[in-house]
Amino acid sequence: MAEEKKRNKGLKIAGWVLGILLLLIVLLPFSLYIPWVQNIVKDYACEWASEKTGMDISIGRILIKFPLDVSVDDVLVLDQNKDTMLVAENLTAGVAVKPLLK
Repeated sequence: MAEEKKRNKGLKIAGWVLGILLLLIVLLPFSLYIPWVQNIVKDYACEWASEKTGMDISIGRILIKFPLDVSVDDVLVLDQNKDTMLVAENLTAGVAVKPLLK
């Protein structure tokens, strides 16, 4: 009887852990709509792209609005010689959901 209770308790704990992990995986994409998460992702992406391309890439602000409208403000891209490759006050893209699901 004691072994059965321990096993049930272990299964219950494992179920809670798996449920919480599944919930986190489901909520992760929705966290990209939170502005401070967008800033963290923006900073990481700019640093990574700058390293990989050898260019100086900076973005002032990025906004992702529901469902998938992306707006990027104050974009500056300089090459290795500090020549301007791109300057933009605002770039906006509306992403269609249907083609992404295909």
